Amino acid sequence: MGGGKDKRVLVAVFTAAIFLIATTRAYGAYFSGIKYPISFIYGFFLIDAMAICILWSLIPVRLNAPKNMKRFSLSVGAGLLFICGALWIAWTADPDMSRQAKVFVYWLSPFARIAYIAAMVVVTPVLEEALYRGQIFSILKDSQGLMVAVLGSTLLFAIMHGLAPVAFVQGVLLALVYEYSRSLWGSIIVHIANNAIWYMVFVY
Repeated sequence: MGGGKDKRVLVAVFTAAIFLIATTRAYGAYFSGIKYPISFIYGFFLIDAMAICILWSLIPVRLNAPKNMKRFSLSVGAGLLFICGALWIAWTADPDMSRQAKVFVYWLSPFARIAYIAAMVVVTPVLEEALYRGQIFSILKDSQGLMVAVLGSTLLFAIMHGLAPVAFVQGVLLALVYEYSRSLWGSIIVHIANNAIWYMVFVY
């Protein structure tokens, strides 16, 4: 990849990153401290989708089936074992770490609760993997190499999750699962499992 295209790639990633950070912070601040509807959750999905569109000309997101099932299965299996261990450690350290989520879910109607679960367990992983691994990681890897791709995509992923230490760990794990499974489905499966286990253990 030539220098001109390298610059174009980095400008596009930087633009998407600034857009995500600025827009989500403004959007979240507007609703901060007020009782918001379940549609608030889906507003973040629209922001992610717009960021995907910014990068679409460079990397269109493709959910291709894995070509090497052995490699795919080993990568996903290792990722699932890792998140189970990490969540177990988090659970033993603080069994009630998700107090705010419990309070929020408690007041939801049955329909809104189903919408919230679908948002957290299915929609969020698919959109985030499409953006952070399918596009940002792929763009950085092609232009800057694997190490920069892992660190860059992980840093942005962590910033968008409040710079929580667990987000750094998750970002690295999901990037590696995506890289070694050679399919976006690998990181999507691990991400869905992570969010589902988190909800069942810490919220439900």
